[in-house]
Amino acid sequence: MDSSFINCLKTYSKNSFYYISLILCCNGVVFADTMPTAKKDSTDEKVGTAVLEKVVTSATGFNLPLRDEAKNIIIINKEDLQNKGYTNLEQALEKQPTISFTQGPQGTKEIDIRGQGQDAARAVKVLINRVPINLHDPGNPGHNANSATPFNQISVDDIESIEIIPGGGAVVYGSGTKGGVVNIVTKKPSKDYARFNLRGNSFDVWNTLGGGAGVAGGKKIGDNLFFSATANYSYQNGLRPGEYTHNIYTSFQNIWQIDEQSKLDFNISYSKMWRKFAGYHTRATGCTGNGSQTCTGLKDRETMKNERYIAPSASDSKGEVNQDFVQMSFNYRNKINDDLDLDAIAFYQFSNFYFPSQTFGSTKNFLNNHIAGINLKTRWSYEDNVLITGLDNQLEYSDTLSKSSMADTRNQGSKYALSLYGLDTYNFNDSFSLIGGVRGEVSYFNIGGHTGLNMGGGGATNL
Repeated sequence: MDSSFINCLKTYSKNSFYYISLILCCNGVVFADTMPTAKKDSTDEKVGTAVLEKVVTSATGFNLPLRDEAKNIIIINKEDLQNKGYTNLEQALEKQPTISFTQGPQGTKEIDIRGQGQDAARAVKVLINRVPINLHDPGNPGHNANSATPFNQISVDDIESIEIIPGGGAVVYGSGTKGGVVNIVTKKPSKDYARFNLRGNSFDVWNTLGGGAGVAGGKKIGDNLFFSATANYSYQNGLRPGEYTHNIYTSFQNIWQIDEQSKLDFNISYSKMWRKFAGYHTRATGCTGNGSQTCTGLKDRETMKNERYIAPSASDSKGEVNQDFVQMSFNYRNKINDDLDLDAIAFYQFSNFYFPSQTFGSTKNFLNNHIAGINLKTRWSYEDNVLITGLDNQLEYSDTLSKSSMADTRNQGSKYALSLYGLDTYNFNDSFSLIGGVRGEVSYFNIGGHTGLNMGGGGATNL
């Protein structure tokens, strides 16, 4: 066969299907005073009371004091973030019980709650102000292989608190929550302010220098309008030569207090991250073979410790990743009367991942994610009963493109989900409550794929 001849194989597939799910839950909760009868320190009492009165939103989507939440919610507040010197969300989350991380492409990580393993990206829902930032199985195999949730691009200086629900968020937040829910709440100041910060840090060895700078400010205009904006830049060098992470984060917020009973909150943020990762070492040694390797032994602990500072000579996971992240939301709240509250939120989120040198520098991968939706929610309180009802509409779209000297592969997937749910809480007395809920969800998937292979050499086929 003439070497100039290129034998191209192209495949294309497209499929659509529906998915219907029904979720039921019932839970009884007993509240008891477990404090010892000995005299309590007044300072401890004040701290405990302050924690219990902390307002959270994760479990139901409405603001409630922590003491009234039936679920075990872990809270990381802004004082913890500042006092412990955390420079990103990963550092703050890895110290919490039940939380670990799974590895993604090019050193990226996914939040894992209660040991979901490689399924963590589809079993843990990550939210910013109750807006989801990670897709859950849009039907795109390229997304499942290369996805990364952009939680680390949010500036720590812009966070008010982090609320963590280990498991059991399916009724309010739908599928993809068997591991749990993480809700990141950003700061919402209401008074004029100006803030500037500058920091530097290093860990383990001298070359792991890092730092950052940020500026923020807010201004109240009249009695009903408040504007605020923030901009931050941070960088961190890695343990091994050439590793680095640079991040730019900006946000803008407008709060309009329409009247005493209703408020409109608009948020938009953009972040850009550049990261280079040296790759993973393995514990195996004496490996031979190409592709399917045979290994004869294991490295000792001292060898593995020293390798932390050395880049692997060859790794499938080394390389760079560039991430763009945009999020926008409108949140309308209205206290219709003493017994009825309305909450409506419309949102859009876009994230773009570019892997310019994945897999021995021969593959360039692109991944685009889009999420848009409108969620409506009401809370009706009557005597000892609280009923929360909601209607969620969400559209997810994922587009991946992998380009190499041998093949171009494109995968696309979209998912539209319509959900209706109800969560009822009845308080029999101060010590016992009964909670029950039901959620129905109808999902529509549309999946497409396109592959071009160069069997005889030459350039890759055009998609």
